[in-house]
Amino acid sequence: MAWFYAAEWPTFAPPLTLQALIPPVTYGPFPYHLALTTPSGAPLPLDRFRGRPFVVNLWATWCGPCRRELPMLDAAASRRGEVPILLADQGEAPATVTRFLTREGIGAGNVALDPDRRLSRAFEVAGYPATAFVAADGTIVQLQLGELSRAALADGIDKARKHR
Repeated sequence: MAWFYAAEWPTFAPPLTLQALIPPVTYGPFPYHLALTTPSGAPLPLDRFRGRPFVVNLWATWCGPCRRELPMLDAAASRRGEVPILLADQGEAPATVTRFLTREGIGAGNVALDPDRRLSRAFEVAGYPATAFVAADGTIVQLQLGELSRAALADGIDKARKHR
């Protein structure tokens, strides 16, 4: 067995990067068949997003990182002509979500309720926030776990737009 003093510790060359040889990761098809509702209880068919890129953010009112990113996502979702962003609350009662949206000044127009957390199961995520970027052909091209920055949102949208 070899022992080294700190000054004698062997150095190793950095590993080679093989990114150019690895194909882009996709996460499968988007589950358009799942049933969501609006905060007022109306059905919200996910088929309305078919044929164009879009973003789905999974969140909950009790989630600190979700609460920090929601104003930015709501502002981005409200811009006309942009990629649609659906803010899908996971597992909470409509009254809880509505009170939160009102208190925080977040519009309900881009919010959906997923009371049974079907999107969480479909994406195989156990924590929030989680954001799926979906290409026009329905392929989930990126799944970001954790709080999203403006740059990460723009990057994910760009990937969804450019996917072929």
